[in-house]
Amino acid sequence: MNMKLTHDVIVLGPPGSGKGTQARLLAKEFGARHYEQGQLLRDEIASGSDIGQKVQALMNSGKLVPGEIIEQVLEEYFKKQEINTPVVFDGVPRTMDQISFFERVMNHHNRGEQVILCFELSDEISERRLLGRVADYEGQGKEVRADDNSEVIKTRIKEYQTLTAPLLEHYKSYPHFISIDASMTIPEVDAAVRTALKPYIIAAK
Repeated sequence: MNMKLTHDVIVLGPPGSGKGTQARLLAKEFGARHYEQGQLLRDEIASGSDIGQKVQALMNSGKLVPGEIIEQVLEEYFKKQEINTPVVFDGVPRTMDQISFFERVMNHHNRGEQVILCFELSDEISERRLLGRVADYEGQGKEVRADDNSEVIKTRIKEYQTLTAPLLEHYKSYPHFISIDASMTIPEVDAAVRTALKPYIIAAK
């Protein structure tokens, strides 16, 4: 039996928490769209657009992309989506000042309430996982992204704690807030996520 999400889902978590992997799995498993902010921005870079050139410099230094660019990308995304298809948001909102335009766009497209799925992970484990990933890629001869190095990784973690972590306190008052311990093994995290999301999953018609 095919199952589907009843709500849009916002996935939050520090670098290395596995939130991107979980977002992709949830979208695939429950017939949702995966809004991957990072990939959409990389698509802009690949296109050679003015926005892409600005984003390239920011991403290479580990800095967050400004809200006005994110809002443009988000609005364009919804112009191309089926209105009744749930979306798993990965990468937006990322700062407190992005909440206002995010909610404005969501209301404009009648998206309703969202489930907030937050992956908790310490800075130490986050850095260790990311550095381990870079080492694995290099050992396998795979290409390493320009923003995957020790200095930029530390900047990304610091940026998260300074700019994104305050979102957690804001969203904890929401009726559909879920916290997941991301330090567990991948199978344990998978099981915890699906147990927590049971109230938001129904049989697809």
